[in-house]
Amino acid sequence: MSDDLKEDLRLLHDAVQGYESEFLAGDQAAERFTRLVLEHLIEIGRIDDGQAVIWEGPAGRGVGRVTGYGIGEQRDTLDLFIADLGARDELRAIRADDLDRMAGQAGRFAEMALRGNTSTAADDAAAAMISAIHGVRGRLRRVRIFIVTDAVSAARRMPKRTVAELPAEIEVWDLPRLTRSMAVEGEGEPIDIDFENSTFGCQPFLRLDGGAEHSTLLLMIPGQVLADLYEEHGAALLEFNVRSFLSVRGKVNKGIRDTILEEPDRFLAYNNGIVITAESVYEQFIPGLGKVVARLANVQIVNGGQTTATIHDAAQRLEADISHVAVAAKVVIVGSTVRDEMVKRISRFANTQNPMQQADLSANEPFHVAVERLSRSTWCPGGERRWFYERARGQYEVELSRQGSTQAKRAKFMRQSPKELRFSKVDLAKFLNSWGRRPHDVSLGGQKNFTQLMEGLRRRNGLFWEPDQQWYQDLIAVALIWQAAERVVRWEGIPAFRANVTAYLVALLSDRSSSRLDLRRVWNAQSVTPKLEAMLRSWAIPVRDALVQGAASRQRNPTEWFKREECWTEISAMQLSMSAELPEEFSTSNREIELMPDTSMGSVSEDLAAALRVKGVDAVRWTNIAEWGARTGKLHWRQSGIATTLSGMAAQQWRKDPSPKQVEAAVCILNLVEQYAPEIITGGVSA
Repeated sequence: MSDDLKEDLRLLHDAVQGYESEFLAGDQAAERFTRLVLEHLIEIGRIDDGQAVIWEGPAGRGVGRVTGYGIGEQRDTLDLFIADLGARDELRAIRADDLDRMAGQAGRFAEMALRGNTSTAADDAAAAMISAIHGVRGRLRRVRIFIVTDAVSAARRMPKRTVAELPAEIEVWDLPRLTRSMAVEGEGEPIDIDFENSTFGCQPFLRLDGGAEHSTLLLMIPGQVLADLYEEHGAALLEFNVRSFLSVRGKVNKGIRDTILEEPDRFLAYNNGIVITAESVYEQFIPGLGKVVARLANVQIVNGGQTTATIHDAAQRLEADISHVAVAAKVVIVGSTVRDEMVKRISRFANTQNPMQQADLSANEPFHVAVERLSRSTWCPGGERRWFYERARGQYEVELSRQGSTQAKRAKFMRQSPKELRFSKVDLAKFLNSWGRRPHDVSLGGQKNFTQLMEGLRRRNGLFWEPDQQWYQDLIAVALIWQAAERVVRWEGIPAFRANVTAYLVALLSDRSSSRLDLRRVWNAQSVTPKLEAMLRSWAIPVRDALVQGAASRQRNPTEWFKREECWTEISAMQLSMSAELPEEFSTSNREIELMPDTSMGSVSEDLAAALRVKGVDAVRWTNIAEWGARTGKLHWRQSGIATTLSGMAAQQWRKDPSPKQVEAAVCILNLVEQYAPEIITGGVSA
């Protein structure tokens, strides 16, 4: 076991180091470690958002320290992170009193920040963090402190405490917990529903069927049990749910909310119920009731995420009484060997509250599969190395283990696919949206930026578009430009907002070159020229200053200002120095680079692209779509009516353009057709 932990420790430190050639130490390593954990916890749904920021200093009667923070989507939860990172080759244990000390440091920081004086301009990341925390002081209802460490701890949770008169939970993410959660295709930690030890007790059930691979139960789950479960685990409870929770502004959620508030006793009658998968069920026999469910192990909600999240929202934000709310649940007991496939099918066929799209299973959609295939088959010039796309987290280490059965084979794999050429879905989104002149989207953070990217790609190209090799080579050229921008930001000693400055530098380069910079030259050289690097370096400080000053002049928190499209509009108008002798990358390409076609004009051109996609479908196909939707029930009757209307408009050669609402509805229709009956569009097959 000790040898396994040592290997886990080495892999964790490799991930912290990333592709940096120099050794990271002190605050720099702690910041990178925190960022790594933050991105993972966002990915698995444990937190909503977060940033790695180092702060340490006097706070109250002692020292305060944090290495990162996050504010929940509802702005009622403050997440604080404090990192403890040791040596790469030192496997160690962390004591309970050390954990208590770190939790105390984070708690004192929170109290200081919530009392903080916001009159000081937030001109660096730490000041911006304090300003952001102070700005939500009236809305917070809880604090969560995450202690992240590469040591081994006997504790997973610590006793709750009070911070600034708010309840505070302390979670410990140590080496075993981190590596287990970060494993390839990892599902995070198992979530159990413990009815036996809840206020409501064990629940009666009805067994519907049973077999070798699965069985199905029907039971009722008290609303409070679901709300408590969501409170503790957040979106991780919905990890297999193919749809994100739509805000309560949506019609379905508003109806759920209104029922909770006005007719809670009728919630069970009105609501469609939820679908849960579980790895196993533990039963008991209670006289007078018969068999009851005591506990469901390793559960996921695969249909009913909106119901669950809305019950939680009503209880917490609206302070609704949910003691009489209950939800009907179909529970599918399915073993781990077939669970993934079962979940996908259950999600597809059971989810009817809103149209579900196969594209929501992002890692498995054709675009990402194609990028992965291209990364494995496309060698850099010279044929000795290739970039490695991690379509699912941890793929690189799995492939390294599979290919590297001996030391010689391991060394060969790492020569051919070195770690510095590895990139993830989050990295891909940073590259594309920066080059697509959307650095404000990149500033939203890894997962939100990724979502923005995919929505743009689907809107323009549909669900089944696949890139070709030239597109992939251009992508890698942009990755090299991104790495160069990161280097110059580091060389300039910019202490805060480095990721934002990098994104805006890449966007400015795309803007100044009108997206015609010679990416083939960058691909062939696998680097940028010294002149281009020098030009980026000359821009770095002016861009950083303009970003910070733009926030200060508007009295905005910098990290929030960087996320706004107005920020990019202002930065794109900057006067920047251009040398008389332009870098070679500017001089030879007349080719428009369409990695993210037309996105340089922002949402206006995305709407235009969507309209062109709709108008690219002829009248016969729109008629066939309407008939198919009505016959199969895959389209709502309103959607079938819209398809019929579009058929008439197409028959008149689009003398009248579809309205924005018609385009939006049509894109949803086309995505459903591409999922369930693509031959209607691609082959013109009659419905």
